[in-house]
Amino acid sequence: MRSLVALTVLFLGGLVAPSVAAPAQRPNILFIFCDDHTTQAISAYGEARRLIETPNIDRIAKQGMLFRRCLVPNSICGPVRATILTGKYSHLNGFYNNETTPFDGSQQTFPKLLQQAGYQTALIGKWHLESDPTGFDHWHILPGQGIYYNPPMILNGQRVKHEGYTTDLITDFSIDWLKQRDKTRPFMLMSQHKAPHREWAPALRHLGWDNDRVYPEPETLFDDYGNNRGLAWRDQDMTLEKAFTDRDAKLVAPPYLTAEQRAAWDAYYEPRNEAFRQANPQGKELVRWRYQRYMHDYLGTIKSVDESVGRLLQFLDDEGLAENTVVVYASDQGFFLGEHGWFDKRWILEESLRTPLIVRWPGITQPGSVNGNIVSVLDFAQTFLDVAGQPQPDDMQGRSLVPLLKGQTPADWRTSFYYHYYEYPVWHKVRPHYGVVTDRYKLVHYYKPDVDDWELYDLQADPLETRNSIADSAYADVVPELKAEVVRLRRELKVPDEAPRHAYGKYPFDGPGTPPAPQPTPSHDVRVMSFNIRYGTARDGENHWENRKEFVVETIQAFAPDLLGTQETEGFQRDYLAQKLPGYDVLGVGRNDGLESGEMMALYYKRDRFEKLAGGHFWLSETPDQTGSKSWDSSLPRMVTWVRLQDRHRADAPPILFLNTHFDHLGAQARLESSRLIRRQIAALGEGSSVIVTGDFNAGEGSDPYRALFARIDDQPSPLVDAFRVLHPEPKAGEGTFSGFKADATDGARIDWIGVSRDWQIVQAGIDRTARDGRTPSDHFPVTAVLRGSAAGGR
Repeated sequence: MRSLVALTVLFLGGLVAPSVAAPAQRPNILFIFCDDHTTQAISAYGEARRLIETPNIDRIAKQGMLFRRCLVPNSICGPVRATILTGKYSHLNGFYNNETTPFDGSQQTFPKLLQQAGYQTALIGKWHLESDPTGFDHWHILPGQGIYYNPPMILNGQRVKHEGYTTDLITDFSIDWLKQRDKTRPFMLMSQHKAPHREWAPALRHLGWDNDRVYPEPETLFDDYGNNRGLAWRDQDMTLEKAFTDRDAKLVAPPYLTAEQRAAWDAYYEPRNEAFRQANPQGKELVRWRYQRYMHDYLGTIKSVDESVGRLLQFLDDEGLAENTVVVYASDQGFFLGEHGWFDKRWILEESLRTPLIVRWPGITQPGSVNGNIVSVLDFAQTFLDVAGQPQPDDMQGRSLVPLLKGQTPADWRTSFYYHYYEYPVWHKVRPHYGVVTDRYKLVHYYKPDVDDWELYDLQADPLETRNSIADSAYADVVPELKAEVVRLRRELKVPDEAPRHAYGKYPFDGPGTPPAPQPTPSHDVRVMSFNIRYGTARDGENHWENRKEFVVETIQAFAPDLLGTQETEGFQRDYLAQKLPGYDVLGVGRNDGLESGEMMALYYKRDRFEKLAGGHFWLSETPDQTGSKSWDSSLPRMVTWVRLQDRHRADAPPILFLNTHFDHLGAQARLESSRLIRRQIAALGEGSSVIVTGDFNAGEGSDPYRALFARIDDQPSPLVDAFRVLHPEPKAGEGTFSGFKADATDGARIDWIGVSRDWQIVQAGIDRTARDGRTPSDHFPVTAVLRGSAAGGR
């Protein structure tokens, strides 16, 4: 360790005079934080399946303290992060769920308080709170959920693009910041990984890491949700059996891989995927196959995280920082690894409620120590302030862990803990519930929207939590005591009697002002939307993407399309919509390089509705297979993204060929030839498919491109009709689709169309004029259609 006398100490904004003895140097804080890393996947916790070895994370435990009962107050990503920053429950910090409200960065947070106390503060990696970070001297974050490969990021407010594996990049950037920091001041670095969040995509170097190991199954993999358990258990939607998608299973590759990365991906997964297709497992065997694939992928992402921890610890050693740096390893909550047949989190159950917490504080914490007290992420803010020698605000609701880290348990340490989960019905239909947790018991109340059930679990007699003992006479004295404790905790924590309706997410189920749900259509109907969302890089003032992106998402969700084509979409917008529309798979590459550069004609399809048969893209040019090509009189490269889909609901129906495009805005010849090229490509790609074409065509009705797409060419009838004009045969004023962000701008040309093959019955076709205060979510109105297959088409 370097001599403290040799260090310049910045104290209360001034330099300490050489003649005055310097105070003890305040500790640095390195907070390494993961998303969905559960204790079952850390070898130091000794889970019976021995799923993985994590030697670097274990090193923190060997040199510090492992907490066995670190609990979260609301088991979902964003709310836990807000709790860590503020030291407050969701009902006080205002961040209840991942869907409705950006984090209020103006409120008090521990990074702000440390910053005011002279600490350098930095946040690198996953943020997931929508608003810009505050209280940090430096921030370099993933937008939204982030992606695993080649991630776009935001560096101190500026969007940047990186190539590589996200866990590695976050580690690189964390070490870079540590190298460049002001070494005269203590630091607090939050290095926050996306991994191991869904869809659990390992680094390419780890694809074969487990040598096709067959993992032990959890005892409850085929839980039947009996033993007096209520509707909340049976009606959820997070099982490996029903909610595990092709993307989760790696039967579909991510859309953002480079060609070299895709080759490595396919070399590992495709032989195994082909074996799966040939075997075609069903029922329990399918669940078993998914469980094994899930374990390979989820745990594979942990391999990279563990390597990252090792790199950070080695840097501290090499720089002489280890002795004066508190290292904390944690996650935002636990996660189900097949227990009860599930993945995800949300429940008050142990695998979800409990999160890893391991702390190394040299000279303070006994190496190899284990703590069994009930602690929480709620305690982190006050702990970090206490470590830094700063006062702890009275309005924070946790307690500093410093006494426990010193091996001292205060006599009044908590023996019960309050939990409250809100988000419903998306995602996964986990009923809102609250409850109390003690060392032995767990009392939970499921209370909305169609349940009013109490359940009791005895962790001593029923450690797997498969038996609701609420009606068991053996617990007649326990239940009233626990209910009284719930009342006490709710009062002490200032929990309102009724949460605001937005607490439950974007699809609230009761209360005044509930927006009407989209009207259901028969399962064989297909809802289609085409939406030019306008680039997020344009200088649009009050209409900038950041000010309207939620409006865009809400407009899409309100129509609930099965198929969505977007134009003027940048890569970060494609990924943002994919994150906000998690039920969809997306295809889309940049028109400039076939990867991430330039506009993407991204298309989205509901993964539980459609199976992808094939997909790709081509350029609107004389050389359609040449990346980035433009010809005729076009001013920019333009392209088409296409996919061929099979309707999972109707195996007897023909495939659907869905194409999405954006024609050149200046070249008249380019627009005409683009229509002709699309007709030729439909003939080549269709293979007996029903066809849907969406796009911004930059040409009005009656123009040459319009006639080429929808009329006869060389005595050949077009395979397509204009869905809008079929239902509205008489042209009228006010049919324009370019809005310029103004709701009343309806008299221009109709340049956004949905074309469909003649076998479709067009049930509905319209122009969505959704607006707020006279403003629209984009400078184009979305166009929509509801299609029904004809009897001849087999739908």
